[in-house]
Amino acid sequence: MTSQRVLTCTSGLFLSLFFLAAGAAAQPTAPPKPGPEHEQLKYFVGKWTTEGEMKASPFMPAGKFSSSDNCELFNGGFYVVCRSDGKNPVGAMHDMGILGYDAMKKLYSYYGISNQMPNADVSEGKKESDAWVYIAMMDDMSGKKIQGRYTITNLTPTGYTSKFETAPEGSKDWTLVMEGKSTRVGAAPMKPAETKKDSEGPKKSL
Repeated sequence: MTSQRVLTCTSGLFLSLFFLAAGAAAQPTAPPKPGPEHEQLKYFVGKWTTEGEMKASPFMPAGKFSSSDNCELFNGGFYVVCRSDGKNPVGAMHDMGILGYDAMKKLYSYYGISNQMPNADVSEGKKESDAWVYIAMMDDMSGKKIQGRYTITNLTPTGYTSKFETAPEGSKDWTLVMEGKSTRVGAAPMKPAETKKDSEGPKKSL
C-alpha cells in the first residue's frame, strides 16, 4: 500500500471519528432531576414566623428575637432559598440562606449571610430520623476555632423547634446559644405529585 493510500485511509478514518463524536455531542442530554433528598427540603418551602431567645455568647448578648421568614423553591428544584427579616438583641436583622444537598458527600448543605455578620455561615448536615443536624466550623471573637451545631426537631406540618450550640474544636461539651420555634403561616404547599383533585380524596362511586 502506497503512502498516499495510507494517508487517504487515515484521513477518512479521522473524519469518520470526528463526525461521530460531533453527532454524539449534538445529542441533547436530559437535565438532572432532584432526588429524594431534595424532596425532603421542600418541607421548608412556605412562610414562617420564628420566635426565640438568645443566650449571652461571644456572638450576641442575651435577649429575645423574632423574624418573618419566606422560603421558596429555586428553579430546578435543587435548592430552597429563605429570606428572613426581624429583630434580635443587636437590632434589625436581615438574613438569607440557601438549603441544598451534596450528592457526592451525601450531606445536606447550608449557606447563609446576614447584615449582622461579616462572614458567611457555611455548614453541612444530615437528617437523622425526625431531626436535621448541621455542623459548621467558625472562629470566635478571639480567633479560636469553634464548632457550631444547629438542630431542627419536632417537625410537624405546622412548625418545628430549633437550637444552636457551640463547643471548642474537637470537644463534645456543647453550650446552648439559641433556641426558638418556627410556625408556618397558612397551609403547607401542595406536593408536586398531588393535585387539587387528589387532595379532595377519592370520589364515591354511584
